[in-house]
Amino acid sequence: MKKFEQNEHWIFLYWLVFFSFLAFLITVATLEGYVEQLFNADRSKIVFLIAGLYIYGTLRAGARAKFLSEEIDTLRFLSSCPPQNSGTHQKYCRDILQNLRLFDDEKDYGFYEEEKEGINLLFFLHERCKGNHEINWFVSESILKLGLLGTIIGFILMLGPVTEVTTFDVSSVQQILSKMSAGMATALYTTLAGIFGSSTLAFQNLILDKGAENLINELIILKGNGSGKAL
Repeated sequence: MKKFEQNEHWIFLYWLVFFSFLAFLITVATLEGYVEQLFNADRSKIVFLIAGLYIYGTLRAGARAKFLSEEIDTLRFLSSCPPQNSGTHQKYCRDILQNLRLFDDEKDYGFYEEEKEGINLLFFLHERCKGNHEINWFVSESILKLGLLGTIIGFILMLGPVTEVTTFDVSSVQQILSKMSAGMATALYTTLAGIFGSSTLAFQNLILDKGAENLINELIILKGNGSGKAL
């Protein structure tokens, strides 16, 4: 039976399935009023920043997944070509490899083609295939830290009214409890948004890393076929 990873555009399909699941959850939460409550209850407004970063990271992950899928499909087709000594065939394969968007610089392609040291080549391929993912990992970590920052701000807002206590009559206590509950809501909702956003975006980044590793393997196989031996 054909494995899912052997299908075309499998990295993008992985991401698309997960994105569809997220879209379903967010749609249900919106219809039930939870999303509106999340934004309204946060007095620090950090949730808006978290949402913006999350949308940016998700769209960027989708674009990167599509890019990796296309590169993997191209390399698989190229690797499936039986090695021949025909100059026409070699030129055809070389032209396809040079047209890969992964090698947007002629020097990069020259390094890949001529490099003999396996360790240096692996570092080079790792940077070309995975280096672009560092921004998404940074966004994921930033979302989590913003959630923790919202937690701190929420506790400050919750404990601040305690210093204003001068009397313990019923009306003043009710006002203090009302302010404390608003601070607690800020702490809890920003923490929830931070954990949810960071964890789901990190999972998307793992999909990208898996695709990048597969792309590196395809490049090593292709170079091994071209040189007559694997690295």
